[in-house]
Amino acid sequence: MRSSGAAGSRRLPLRSLGRATRMSVPVKRSIWVLTVVAGFLMAALAYRRLAGEHKLVALLNGDQTVDIVSFETKYQQRRLLCTDREALAYLKEMFLKHPMEMTNVGGFSYYGYFTFTGGGYYGADMYIGTNGFNISVSSKAADEGYPTHSVLLRPPIPEKVRQIFDFLNEPNQRVAGTVLIMKEGKNLERQHDASLVAR
Repeated sequence: MRSSGAAGSRRLPLRSLGRATRMSVPVKRSIWVLTVVAGFLMAALAYRRLAGEHKLVALLNGDQTVDIVSFETKYQQRRLLCTDREALAYLKEMFLKHPMEMTNVGGFSYYGYFTFTGGGYYGADMYIGTNGFNISVSSKAADEGYPTHSVLLRPPIPEKVRQIFDFLNEPNQRVAGTVLIMKEGKNLERQHDASLVAR
């Protein structure tokens, strides 16, 4: 009887090992699928950014077929979310008419995101003042984040654009935690996000 029990105890690890071996196949397949998906997503994001930089450079070079569909900023304890076509059309014109030489128009340091019609987005270091901004295009910059182009606000400046740049230049004490939302056909909206406030 003992030998029968001992034999049973010897067979149990073999059965367990068999189950573990059978389970490893779908696990490995799942890991492979996740790796492929992650690689595809990273490649897609890289392509979108490359396409976005290409469109931003084209806009700075005078390509009027490039349209901006959104402009967002982060940092300085506040955020801007703008999809208003009038404001974005004005910014497009200012990109097209930017001065050939750098100016001292920049002020507060932000990270800005632009998205374009037909796909493509671009995130860049921006230095924003009340009358325009300096922006860094990485392929043109001597160093990471170094400004490469100045964009000036030229009159007449739409009221919506003036509100955006006044907001981005307000002291932190007044607007910390504020999200300014400007949408097409909607009233200007301010929301509070406590996570933006420095602690």
